[in-house]
Amino acid sequence: MKHYALLGASIEHSLSPVLHREGFAEAGVEASYNLWSCRPEEFENTIMRARRELDGFNLTAPFKRSILPFLNVLSPAAERLQSVNSVRVVDGELQGENTDIVGFRASLDTLKPKAGSAMILGSGGVCGALLCALSDAGFLHLTLCARRPQTGIAWAQRLGLHLRVEPWSKAESLAGHQHLIVNATPLGLVERGKPIELSSNPDLVVIDLNTRPKEPTAWVQGAQDLGLRAIDGRIMLSEQAIAAQRYWGLPVAGAAAMRRVLAYE
Repeated sequence: MKHYALLGASIEHSLSPVLHREGFAEAGVEASYNLWSCRPEEFENTIMRARRELDGFNLTAPFKRSILPFLNVLSPAAERLQSVNSVRVVDGELQGENTDIVGFRASLDTLKPKAGSAMILGSGGVCGALLCALSDAGFLHLTLCARRPQTGIAWAQRLGLHLRVEPWSKAESLAGHQHLIVNATPLGLVERGKPIELSSNPDLVVIDLNTRPKEPTAWVQGAQDLGLRAIDGRIMLSEQAIAAQRYWGLPVAGAAAMRRVLAYE
């Protein structure tokens, strides 16, 4: 039997276990998938345990960059993005991949926003995948709004992209000039809150990376009520998870079942 897990902080609401378990069952794979919640000061010991006990694992906030010093091998995508969300354990070695970019590209393909101006809310470990996917898709004007602008500046330097970085206080005033806004913060994940208020704009498309078990997030619902095209993080979550299982060397027969798990409409 194989063993997998999600490592992160405040992950008790994660849909990853049910998603991966459904994929395992559909593909006939005998495997477990559990939540390994840990604080930053516990991370190194948790990684040592994972090296001994797991065949692979996923990472979420705040550990997508913290994992880098512990990896023996980085995929080309992970090397480019300097962020890892999927790790496989091979003969005691930790090998890292970024499947977030696969998931986000699937979200873009679903909505097909106009490739003009895009704004990301937040500056966490997923931002490398978002910025590179947007740049690859032809978005020429990229803005990042964060409570800690210095982390946005670091992403621009790390990726070699031209990126406008603004404090969080300017997010709402900049929203009206965008073709795409992506919420990459946890705001609205647990409570029915919204990262910023939106106004009606026929050119605007909205992606909220958060997901709720049985309904859209409040921000997505509010955007749709305004007539905007908007989706939550279900497509990204399912596609990055499918890509992670492929990276772990598991059969892809469970992909359709994994997508159905999050299809609550």
